[in-house]
Amino acid sequence: MEGTVFKPGERPFLDQARKTLESIDGGLLSQTNVERIRTLCVPVNFNGKAIAVLSRDFSPDDQRVAGELEMTYFFTI
Repeated sequence: MEGTVFKPGERPFLDQARKTLESIDGGLLSQTNVERIRTLCVPVNFNGKAIAVLSRDFSPDDQRVAGELEMTYFFTI
């Protein structure tokens, strides 16, 4: 959903990350064939303001290994 703009309240974890300027690692129940969905939201800060929030929704049961770029990013925030 690159470039998607959500209304306040539509994605609570995005709202929280934007307001607190802190990464949010949460979850929710989905009405899809995947029972649990984990949401990771990371604010992009510039001069003390969130200019964007990166979000990733995924199954916590997925055994995906994070790539080198992803690991580097998360270890620097």
